[in-house]
Amino acid sequence: MMNESQQILQGVIQDAMQILPETASPRDLQPEVLPRKVSICMGVRRCGKSTLLEGYLCELMKKGVPRENILWLNFMDDRLSVLMNGNWNNLYEAYYGLYPEKRRQEKVYIIFDEMQGYPQWELFIERMRREDNCDIFLTGSSSKLLSKEIGTSLRGRTLSWELFPFSFGETLVRKGIERTPTGDTTHRLMVEKTWREYVEQGGFPEVFGLSPQTRLRLHQEYFSSILYHDVVERNQVKQPLLLRQVAKRALAQTGSLFSASKTAKDFASMGFRIGRDEISEYMQWLEDAYFIIAVPPGSPSMGIQQRRMKKIYCVDHALAQSLGARITPNRGQLLENMVCVQLRRHCQTLYYYNTRQGYEVDFLAILPDNSLMPVQVCDNTADSTTRNREIRALTATMAEIEVCRAWIITANHKETITTPQGTIFCIPAPEFLMAKELPQGQ
Repeated sequence: MMNESQQILQGVIQDAMQILPETASPRDLQPEVLPRKVSICMGVRRCGKSTLLEGYLCELMKKGVPRENILWLNFMDDRLSVLMNGNWNNLYEAYYGLYPEKRRQEKVYIIFDEMQGYPQWELFIERMRREDNCDIFLTGSSSKLLSKEIGTSLRGRTLSWELFPFSFGETLVRKGIERTPTGDTTHRLMVEKTWREYVEQGGFPEVFGLSPQTRLRLHQEYFSSILYHDVVERNQVKQPLLLRQVAKRALAQTGSLFSASKTAKDFASMGFRIGRDEISEYMQWLEDAYFIIAVPPGSPSMGIQQRRMKKIYCVDHALAQSLGARITPNRGQLLENMVCVQLRRHCQTLYYYNTRQGYEVDFLAILPDNSLMPVQVCDNTADSTTRNREIRALTATMAEIEVCRAWIITANHKETITTPQGTIFCIPAPEFLMAKELPQGQ
């Protein structure tokens, strides 16, 4: 006999089976599902994780996998709250109660969206991974999904991927435009038009083509949802209004160093009681939710990295503008935010770098092959003073970290500069951001 929870879950499963996925615009990220591993895709809310899963489901069905062999559930469905008591066996029995012939006889594909808010989920996933013939694919909107929330039962048994809002290159593909320069005038004009749109709209898929007013409202809804679901609820924040103020303060300093101590003093002068440690904790939670990207200083000393301030960027430049960051007038700051996100798409380790002479380079990326990629962002290199300053900082960095290549991302200038330390490549931002891969470092 099915209990009430199992009956409810069977209704959810049957409803989900009626949903047929739609083919979506391809993304550069193509997660690979490995046997006996749990694949996890993480990223900020509304960046397209669920759509990525739909694409995976489409591919399975094209290969002839029956729809009943795919258990695809979105845990934002309130009916799934019957699992909040941690009795996952109800879900197990509900599914195999509908399809008993599949239990341990046929391969099943488990696709769960945003399940990390439910207790003991990792124990259930490990049971399925260990006992059943299944591939498992999960999504989540918090980096904690792999660190603080996975118990020892799943350690070493996961393969993780990160998804960000659409890049400029992905936006071109979505519009059916070739993402590499072709030399054709029509193509160039289409790329330029799409670039202007991308700078204004950003990369969240739902905002494409919306009016500025609607885009603004939608971005603000995203902000509230991220704060409430991914920070307040998950971390039991006692002062959500202060959290909102801290988040907006961080966005107002996009591309700048963020000081928790100074922020605490400024808040105290306005009558808010919040300490430096609490602000630092809020910032970490915002980073865990993929709302901000915090870039630490590059140093071999972990102590120095922890003591010195981080530079703060938003996961989407247009989201930051909609929330009042006002980075549009400062085109260099806007480009810097876009470059930061592009670098994070391809590498998990990203620093800013100060040379021994006190020159600063915006980014030092550690690429997957462990090569180093110094990157400076400069809107206008036409001014000789600015140009020389950027080259001086990069050449000093190249000498200190012993690399022979560096990059300056510009608004529209392209040039190859030869220095005694190596080669500096000036690349226009649209060209850099449309590429599917980063240039090779070192």
